[in-house]
Amino acid sequence: MERITLSFANRSAALLIGLGCITATLAQTNNIAINNDGAAPAAQAALDISSNYVGPATQKGLLIPRLTLAQRNALGVGLPQGLTIYQTNATPGFYYWEG
Repeated sequence: MERITLSFANRSAALLIGLGCITATLAQTNNIAINNDGAAPAAQAALDISSNYVGPATQKGLLIPRLTLAQRNALGVGLPQGLTIYQTNATPGFYYWEG
């Protein structure tokens, strides 16, 4: 089996490329912005949704998942704290789980 050796310059280049890849990966943000103006998300938010259209006819809202009572019951038990749905029948309204 032939032994492959790298020169100091090749080893240094490989190390710099590896460190650059690691740095780029670590520098990525962990939050998301959904908006129409390209604004960055708030640093404290995992998901930052905003609607900055001009005029009342173009304002947008957030649509929460809509489920029937049967679909809600099919979710089971042990749901995560903060899960929110809108139930569409049999006492319609917003339902959230406190844990």
